[in-house]
Amino acid sequence: MTSPQSSSTSTSTENAPLLRPHAEQRYADELAALARVDGRTRPASWRLSPWAVVTYLMGGTLEDGTVITPKYVGNRRLIEVAVATLATDRACFCWECPARRSPG
Repeated sequence: MTSPQSSSTSTSTENAPLLRPHAEQRYADELAALARVDGRTRPASWRLSPWAVVTYLMGGTLEDGTVITPKYVGNRRLIEVAVATLATDRACFCWECPARRSPG
């Protein structure tokens, strides 16, 4: 009979080193600065407003002078629509959807 494997030989990743820190850790200062200046309305269970999320992703300079580095370089409108999609159920009205396009 074979004995069951001990728990010490399990393939646990608890102590494995991170390949890179999580974005929340790496950009904690930027997220804290955004939360400080963000007085806009937030969707339920969000820590930041949609404006702050877009600013976090696209980068910019806050009122207090804090520079937010861009995490995405591309079409700002695409990011705004993506954030609106997460925050509401009416994001299709923000972007020209094929179903809403007028013929011609």
